[in-house]
Amino acid sequence: MGPTPGDADAGDRPSWRRGATGRLIGLLVLVVIAGGVGDTASPVLVTHTPLLLVALNPRARNVLLASRSVGVMPLLTVALVRRLVTVPVMYRLGRIHGGASLTWVDRRFPRTGRWTRRVERWFDRAAAPVVVVLPGAVTSYLAGSTRMHEVVLLLLSALGTLARLAVLLAVGVALASPLTWLLRFIADHQLSLLMLSIAISTVCAVRYGRRLRRPLAAGSVELVGHAAGPESDDARPAAEDVALRG
Repeated sequence: MGPTPGDADAGDRPSWRRGATGRLIGLLVLVVIAGGVGDTASPVLVTHTPLLLVALNPRARNVLLASRSVGVMPLLTVALVRRLVTVPVMYRLGRIHGGASLTWVDRRFPRTGRWTRRVERWFDRAAAPVVVVLPGAVTSYLAGSTRMHEVVLLLLSALGTLARLAVLLAVGVALASPLTWLLRFIADHQLSLLMLSIAISTVCAVRYGRRLRRPLAAGSVELVGHAAGPESDDARPAAEDVALRG
């Protein structure tokens, strides 16, 4: 999947760091694409293959809807594994880049940066409880940057994720009647909802892509420059070009 904590010598080589960063970001892109496909096709998937929907995108509403037709153990297993997929990826990015990516987020996305720094302060005070309460990308990255043992991170993240999923399943039982009605409505209007979902997803993707194009272009150069090491000037001309074009 990427670099391992034992690759200390290899991690000092700029080319190794650039390659590892590219592979890890590629995995994250695949996860994002899978989530988008799941969201867009959800009117069909939730009716015919709800477990596949959860595998593509395990967001709360998908888990709730799937709980009406999928057994507890299969649903818990798929949702848990899918939610933990990004944990080792973000952990390794944290090992490689430390605070570099967080600094970029601060500059490019101030609102997200403020939340991330708040979580970072909590993490500094009590790392393990924070991972259990807030399992996910931010705490996984922080765990990597602070050299928490990866197995400990996975165990804590799994515990926190299981607790969240258990709450969702309990809510699903409590809301059985409205969820069943909603599923019938989706099945009866499947084609119309699918067309609407495709249209909304397309508009959101275009708007989001336009908004992120400049920040991500500049940010990718900054991360590559960091991966190349402080002694390398490879990324600086490219960064200046991006700034001038902006």
